[in-house]
Amino acid sequence: FAEIKATFKSALDRMNEFDDFKFTSACACYYQWVEKNAPDMFDEIRRRVKEGRWEIAGGWYIQPDCNIPSGESFARQGLYSQRYFREKFGKTAKTGYNVDSFGHNGNLPQILKKSGMDYYVFSRPGTHEKDLPQDIFWWESQDGSKVLASRIPYAYCTRGDDTEHINKVFDLANKQDLDRLCFYGVGNHGGEATVKALNDIHNMQQFKDGDLIFAATSDYFSDVSDKDFPVVRDELQYHGRGCYSAYTKIKRDNRKCENSILTAEKLACLTHCMLSDKYPMPKINKAWKDIMFNQFHDILCGCSIKSAYEDAAYLHGEAMTIAQEVTNFACQRISWRIDTLGGREYAATKGGKNYTFWMQDSVGTPMVLFNPLSWDITVPVQLRTEIMGLCDSDRNDIQYQTIRAERSNNNDQMDSVFMAKIPAMGYSVYHMFLNGDKKEYANTLTASDHFLENEYVRIEFNKVTGAIKQIFDKENNCNICVDSAIGVLMDETNADTWGHDTTEREFYRTSIEKFDIEVGRFSKPVFKIMENGPVRAMLQVTTVFGKSELIQKFYLYRGEKKVRV
Repeated sequence: FAEIKATFKSALDRMNEFDDFKFTSACACYYQWVEKNAPDMFDEIRRRVKEGRWEIAGGWYIQPDCNIPSGESFARQGLYSQRYFREKFGKTAKTGYNVDSFGHNGNLPQILKKSGMDYYVFSRPGTHEKDLPQDIFWWESQDGSKVLASRIPYAYCTRGDDTEHINKVFDLANKQDLDRLCFYGVGNHGGEATVKALNDIHNMQQFKDGDLIFAATSDYFSDVSDKDFPVVRDELQYHGRGCYSAYTKIKRDNRKCENSILTAEKLACLTHCMLSDKYPMPKINKAWKDIMFNQFHDILCGCSIKSAYEDAAYLHGEAMTIAQEVTNFACQRISWRIDTLGGREYAATKGGKNYTFWMQDSVGTPMVLFNPLSWDITVPVQLRTEIMGLCDSDRNDIQYQTIRAERSNNNDQMDSVFMAKIPAMGYSVYHMFLNGDKKEYANTLTASDHFLENEYVRIEFNKVTGAIKQIFDKENNCNICVDSAIGVLMDETNADTWGHDTTEREFYRTSIEKFDIEVGRFSKPVFKIMENGPVRAMLQVTTVFGKSELIQKFYLYRGEKKVRV
């Protein structure tokens, strides 16, 4: 925040010193910080915005990675930010602004247009990374939505002398006979335009015949939008390929948070509509802001330092906590109003081996399972107890399997698993029985040291390497996977976190080979059947490389056409 405040203060100072200077800044969260921490500065920014000298661009919460977040996250970036800009400044951003993001998925024009933005500014991939018919073009999504996009020449800030950089862009514009945006100033972690830079620009203007002017990005696009530009129907990829596999935890936590908060929102909507509960808008907004901030390109792509990821973990933890609290509250509110006992009252008891559960005579212990998805699902559900019987709401007997629990608590060390059917955006009621004689079921799964098989697929493992030798599709009588799921070590010695240790064109055109230098594989497998019941079988494969050990657990469930690893 100190960098933002210093940069904004510098921009405001330059406006007091130079009447023609204009400043552009994206990212709604920056403005929110200033509004809260420096209200006098915020009021001055509002005045400059009204004058037309301070341009609000971006329309998103930060400059996120533009490949990894979900589609809903991109929609929320625009929703929360444009709503904030309209509330505080009376206008929304017209220019999408991701000058440092590493690649841009092909659906962004549609999302930008629906968020009220007609233009897009980016710099990556550079000219050495992707050929475009022209650096200014109409970028079109598959649905036909188009934005006028401009690739920034050379850099999004001054690298070295301001005069040299600006002249370089000016010469390029003359060569192309095309107006170009020139980004200048300290940039990249703040700083803004210096007094020297602005004095240099004023001196240069004397020799440019009015062709070098201060402008906002929206001014620029408005001036050139009537010209004939080519149409690009493609993703804008790639810069920094290596970061898309770096530090998987931040990527996994992002997706968990996205899915969890969406589930929480759906269930909170139900309790609001069905039970008139107050919708927890402030909590959900806070969770989304935490998630969106952590989608900043250097954070989500795994390019930050260790201490930054400690901070990111706090934000993801807060978002996940909010999502879980809202979800749990909603599930409790709804489930307690479901008649799980068929309109009758039964005596409830608690005690014995399953001392954490209440039991109703003859109907067992009812449970309600929710499905927040928009399609019917059949999924494995793990019960936190060992059961003796299970049935659905129609009293049909359901197969289950006893498995080892994650806890070790005297004799309470076993759980149960079964395949539950739950309708779209709905719930199912099941009844578990904690006492009685344990039921036995015929096993349709087959497991040995080197293969797993159910009614749909057969997975065979290589006895020498431990890899999946093949997955055979029994329905279609064909192999769908050959020699995979093996631990491979790659040589990335000469690459930094982003993988942009060199900028030669040849590097990017042969980057597959660059990142395909294999230095070793895990081998010497030890196979062990850990589970083999009527619901699922699990084969554990342990391989080694030097002193490192890789443990892979392969699960195959009854009735599923996939293997879970």
